[in-house]
Amino acid sequence: MDDEWQTTALGSRHMHNRVQNKSSRKYRPFDVHKTFGSYSCKWAAGKRRDDNHDDENDITLELYRLSPHGEGVLGEIRFPRALDAAVVLSGSRASLDKTVRGIEVDSDEEDDEETQSEEKNESGSDERDAEDPVDDREFEEEPARFRKFEKNSFREPKFWIRWNGMTEGAEVVTSDLGYVVFSGNECRNFKGTITCEALGWKDAAISGRKVSGRAPSDVPINWNGKTL
Repeated sequence: MDDEWQTTALGSRHMHNRVQNKSSRKYRPFDVHKTFGSYSCKWAAGKRRDDNHDDENDITLELYRLSPHGEGVLGEIRFPRALDAAVVLSGSRASLDKTVRGIEVDSDEEDDEETQSEEKNESGSDERDAEDPVDDREFEEEPARFRKFEKNSFREPKFWIRWNGMTEGAEVVTSDLGYVVFSGNECRNFKGTITCEALGWKDAAISGRKVSGRAPSDVPINWNGKTL
Protein backbone atom coordinates (compact mmCIF):
# COMPACT_ATOMS: atom_id res chain seq x y z
CA MET A 1 0.00 0.00 0.00
CA ASP A 2 2.86 2.39 0.85
CA ASP A 3 4.20 2.09 -2.67
CA GLU A 4 0.92 2.91 -4.40
CA TRP A 5 1.65 6.65 -4.57
CA GLN A 6 4.98 5.94 -6.29
CA THR A 7 3.33 3.66 -8.82
CA THR A 8 0.67 6.27 -9.51
CA ALA A 9 3.20 9.10 -9.79
CA LEU A 10 5.50 7.18 -12.10
CA GLY A 11 2.58 6.07 -14.23
CA SER A 12 1.32 9.65 -14.50
CA ARG A 13 4.80 10.92 -15.37
CA HIS A 14 5.18 8.23 -18.03
CA MET A 15 1.83 9.16 -19.53
CA HIS A 16 2.71 12.87 -19.37
CA ASN A 17 5.97 12.22 -21.23
CA ARG A 18 4.13 10.20 -23.85
CA VAL A 19 1.69 13.06 -24.37
CA GLN A 20 4.56 15.55 -24.60
CA ASN A 21 6.43 13.40 -27.11
CA LYS A 22 3.33 13.00 -29.25
CA SER A 23 2.65 16.71 -28.99
CA SER A 24 6.20 17.62 -30.04
CA ARG A 25 5.90 15.36 -33.07
CA LYS A 26 2.49 16.75 -33.84
CA TYR A 27 3.73 20.33 -34.07
CA ARG A 28 6.94 19.60 -35.95
CA PRO A 29 7.42 22.22 -38.71
CA PHE A 30 6.76 21.19 -42.29
CA ASP A 31 9.83 20.88 -44.55
CA VAL A 32 8.96 22.13 -48.03
CA HIS A 33 11.83 20.11 -49.52
CA LYS A 34 9.66 17.03 -48.96
CA THR A 35 7.52 18.13 -51.90
CA PHE A 36 10.43 17.82 -54.35
CA GLY A 37 10.19 14.70 -56.48
CA SER A 38 8.44 12.82 -59.28
CA TYR A 39 4.74 11.97 -58.94
CA SER A 40 2.65 9.54 -60.93
CA CYS A 41 -0.87 10.95 -61.25
CA LYS A 42 -4.37 9.72 -61.98
CA TRP A 43 -7.06 11.73 -63.68
CA ALA A 44 -10.48 10.16 -64.20
CA ALA A 45 -11.44 12.76 -66.81
CA GLY A 46 -8.70 11.36 -69.06
CA LYS A 47 -10.65 8.17 -69.71
CA ARG A 48 -13.85 10.08 -70.38
CA ARG A 49 -12.01 12.32 -72.83
CA ASP A 50 -10.62 9.53 -75.02
CA ASP A 51 -11.56 5.90 -74.47
CA ASN A 52 -8.93 4.78 -77.01
CA HIS A 53 -6.02 6.00 -74.88
CA ASP A 54 -5.40 5.23 -71.22
CA ASP A 55 -3.93 8.67 -70.50
CA GLU A 56 -4.72 8.34 -66.81
CA ASN A 57 -1.55 6.36 -66.10
CA ASP A 58 0.79 8.66 -68.05
CA ILE A 59 0.20 11.93 -66.18
CA THR A 60 3.25 13.20 -64.30
CA LEU A 61 3.98 16.01 -61.86
CA GLU A 62 7.62 17.00 -61.36
CA LEU A 63 8.54 19.37 -58.52
CA TYR A 64 12.10 20.68 -58.74
CA ARG A 65 12.99 23.58 -56.45
CA LEU A 66 11.94 26.78 -54.72
CA SER A 67 11.14 29.90 -56.72
CA PRO A 68 13.81 32.66 -56.78
CA HIS A 69 12.18 34.54 -53.89
CA GLY A 70 11.50 31.39 -51.89
CA GLU A 71 7.71 31.59 -51.61
CA GLY A 72 6.81 29.00 -54.24
CA VAL A 73 7.75 25.56 -55.55
CA LEU A 74 8.57 25.27 -59.26
CA GLY A 75 7.86 22.26 -61.44
CA GLU A 76 6.04 20.84 -64.46
CA ILE A 77 2.86 18.86 -65.09
CA ARG A 78 2.08 16.84 -68.21
CA PHE A 79 -1.24 15.45 -69.42
CA PRO A 80 -0.55 13.46 -72.63
CA ARG A 81 -2.45 14.79 -75.64
CA ALA A 82 -3.94 17.56 -73.50
CA LEU A 83 -1.64 19.86 -71.51
CA ASP A 84 2.08 20.48 -71.01
CA ALA A 85 2.74 23.21 -68.46
CA ALA A 86 5.06 24.72 -65.88
CA VAL A 87 3.59 24.95 -62.37
CA VAL A 88 4.06 27.12 -59.31
CA LEU A 89 2.81 25.89 -55.92
CA SER A 90 2.38 28.19 -52.94
CA GLY A 91 0.78 27.99 -49.51
CA SER A 92 -1.83 30.72 -50.07
CA ARG A 93 -3.54 32.45 -52.97
CA ALA A 94 -1.92 35.78 -52.07
CA SER A 95 1.54 34.19 -51.91
CA LEU A 96 0.90 32.42 -55.22
CA ASP A 97 -0.02 35.68 -56.97
CA LYS A 98 3.05 37.38 -55.49
CA THR A 99 5.34 34.54 -56.61
CA VAL A 100 3.98 34.55 -60.17
CA ARG A 101 4.37 38.33 -60.42
CA GLY A 102 7.94 38.01 -59.14
CA ILE A 103 8.78 35.35 -61.72
CA GLU A 104 7.38 37.40 -64.58
CA VAL A 105 9.12 40.60 -63.44
CA ASP A 106 12.45 38.79 -62.97
CA SER A 107 12.15 37.28 -66.45
CA ASP A 108 11.54 40.71 -68.00
CA GLU A 109 14.51 42.19 -66.11
CA GLU A 110 16.78 39.37 -67.30
CA ASP A 111 15.72 40.04 -70.89
CA ASP A 112 16.54 43.74 -70.46
CA GLU A 113 19.95 42.88 -69.01
CA GLU A 114 20.70 40.52 -71.91
CA THR A 115 19.69 43.18 -74.43
CA GLN A 116 21.90 45.78 -72.74
CA SER A 117 24.80 43.33 -72.66
CA GLU A 118 24.45 42.58 -76.36
CA GLU A 119 24.33 46.27 -77.20
CA LYS A 120 27.44 46.89 -75.11
CA ASN A 121 29.32 44.07 -76.87
CA GLU A 122 28.29 45.33 -80.29
CA SER A 123 29.58 48.81 -79.49
CA GLY A 124 32.96 47.32 -78.53
CA SER A 125 32.84 48.68 -75.00
CA ASP A 126 35.40 47.16 -72.64
CA GLU A 127 33.87 48.62 -69.52
CA ARG A 128 32.97 46.22 -66.75
CA ASP A 129 30.43 46.68 -64.04
CA ALA A 130 31.83 46.59 -60.53
CA GLU A 131 30.89 43.45 -58.66
CA ASP A 132 28.36 43.90 -55.89
CA PRO A 133 29.71 43.11 -52.42
CA VAL A 134 28.33 40.00 -50.75
CA ASP A 135 25.41 40.89 -48.53
CA ASP A 136 25.38 38.86 -45.30
CA ARG A 137 21.64 39.46 -45.04
CA GLU A 138 21.11 36.94 -47.85
CA PHE A 139 22.38 34.18 -45.57
CA GLU A 140 20.32 35.43 -42.63
CA GLU A 141 17.16 35.42 -44.75
CA GLU A 142 17.54 31.76 -45.78
CA PRO A 143 15.79 30.25 -42.70
CA ALA A 144 13.05 32.87 -43.00
CA ARG A 145 12.28 31.65 -46.53
CA PHE A 146 11.46 28.17 -45.25
CA ARG A 147 9.29 29.50 -42.41
CA LYS A 148 6.85 30.68 -45.06
CA PHE A 149 6.07 27.00 -45.74
CA GLU A 150 5.92 25.81 -42.12
CA LYS A 151 2.81 23.73 -41.53
CA ASN A 152 2.08 21.57 -38.49
CA SER A 153 1.74 17.84 -39.03
CA PHE A 154 -1.83 17.77 -37.74
CA ARG A 155 -2.70 19.67 -40.92
CA GLU A 156 -2.40 18.25 -44.40
CA PRO A 157 -0.04 20.51 -46.39
CA LYS A 158 -2.16 22.32 -48.98
CA PHE A 159 -0.89 24.34 -51.92
CA TRP A 160 -2.50 26.54 -54.53
CA ILE A 161 -1.31 25.95 -58.09
CA ARG A 162 -0.88 28.29 -61.02
CA TRP A 163 0.05 26.53 -64.25
CA ASN A 164 1.26 28.09 -67.49
CA GLY A 165 1.67 26.20 -70.75
CA MET A 166 0.29 24.89 -74.00
CA THR A 167 -2.88 22.89 -74.51
CA GLU A 168 -3.28 20.38 -77.33
CA GLY A 169 -3.75 22.11 -80.67
CA ALA A 170 -3.29 25.60 -79.23
CA GLU A 171 -0.87 28.15 -80.65
CA VAL A 172 -0.81 30.44 -77.63
CA VAL A 173 0.28 29.97 -74.02
CA THR A 174 -2.54 29.85 -71.50
CA SER A 175 -2.74 29.76 -67.70
CA ASP A 176 -5.15 28.64 -64.98
CA LEU A 177 -5.45 27.41 -61.39
CA GLY A 178 -5.67 24.31 -59.23
CA TYR A 179 -4.66 23.01 -55.81
CA VAL A 180 -3.17 19.93 -54.15
CA VAL A 181 -3.48 18.58 -50.61
CA PHE A 182 -0.74 16.19 -49.46
CA SER A 183 -1.65 13.32 -47.15
CA GLY A 184 1.04 14.27 -44.62
CA ASN A 185 4.36 16.01 -44.07
CA GLU A 186 6.28 13.38 -46.05
CA CYS A 187 4.26 14.32 -49.17
CA ARG A 188 3.97 10.74 -50.39
CA ASN A 189 0.45 11.18 -51.82
CA PHE A 190 -1.84 14.02 -52.78
CA LYS A 191 -5.33 14.80 -53.99
CA GLY A 192 -6.45 17.95 -55.71
CA THR A 193 -8.07 19.60 -58.70
CA ILE A 194 -7.02 21.40 -61.85
CA THR A 195 -8.93 23.87 -64.00
CA CYS A 196 -8.37 24.60 -67.69
CA GLU A 197 -10.99 26.76 -69.35
CA ALA A 198 -9.51 26.10 -72.80
CA LEU A 199 -10.14 22.35 -72.42
CA GLY A 200 -13.42 22.66 -70.55
CA TRP A 201 -11.99 21.42 -67.22
CA LYS A 202 -13.58 22.86 -64.10
CA ASP A 203 -12.00 21.62 -60.86
CA ALA A 204 -11.18 18.26 -62.48
CA ALA A 205 -10.09 15.82 -59.76
CA ILE A 206 -6.52 14.52 -59.80
CA SER A 207 -4.49 12.40 -57.39
CA GLY A 208 -0.87 11.32 -57.26
CA ARG A 209 1.77 9.33 -55.44
CA LYS A 210 5.46 10.06 -55.13
CA VAL A 211 7.58 7.74 -57.26
CA SER A 212 10.88 9.20 -56.08
CA GLY A 213 12.14 12.17 -54.11
CA ARG A 214 14.90 14.50 -55.26
CA ALA A 215 17.30 17.16 -54.09
CA PRO A 216 16.67 20.69 -55.41
CA SER A 217 17.24 20.62 -59.17
CA ASP A 218 18.00 23.34 -61.73
CA VAL A 219 15.99 21.66 -64.49
CA PRO A 220 14.88 24.55 -66.76
CA ILE A 221 11.16 25.19 -67.09
CA ASN A 222 9.34 27.44 -69.53
CA TRP A 223 7.02 30.10 -68.08
CA ASN A 224 5.13 32.26 -70.54
CA GLY A 225 7.87 31.83 -73.13
CA LYS A 226 10.68 32.51 -70.64
CA THR A 227 13.15 29.91 -69.38
CA LEU A 228 13.45 29.78 -65.59
